[in-house]
Amino acid sequence: MKYITLLYLLLICSICKAQKKLDNTIVVDTVRTIKEIKQILFNNGYTVEGNDTSFFVTTPKQMKSAAVLRLMFARTDTAIIIKGQYKLQVEMVLFNTPIKNDFEPVEYRLSKQNLNYEYFMEMIKIAKLLGSKISYLKQ
Repeated sequence: MKYITLLYLLLICSICKAQKKLDNTIVVDTVRTIKEIKQILFNNGYTVEGNDTSFFVTTPKQMKSAAVLRLMFARTDTAIIIKGQYKLQVEMVLFNTPIKNDFEPVEYRLSKQNLNYEYFMEMIKIAKLLGSKISYLKQ
């Protein structure tokens, strides 16, 4: 009985795909129309820039922290690929010269205190609304 339980636990661990540290891409294996994707994004506070049906970017959305998040989508015949970028809304001044913040890629971090964690969880939330078969990549 112990061996069956051990085999079962090993099988479960090998099947489960969880995100790893510094993953920055979510792949949703699903077929959705552009209209369905835009409706899901609109229902979650995003608007889409441009009219391309394969690649598009959302307008930046204000997050709970002092940052904005924008999502980038690539739609293929069998999957939707999601990447995220964030920009802090804090202006820094160095020697009387303002330093502009640029968009930086969202990466999965293990600590819930890290701002990247909040942004990656937002990406996962959108991915789960698009489909149930989700995998994570580091690109």
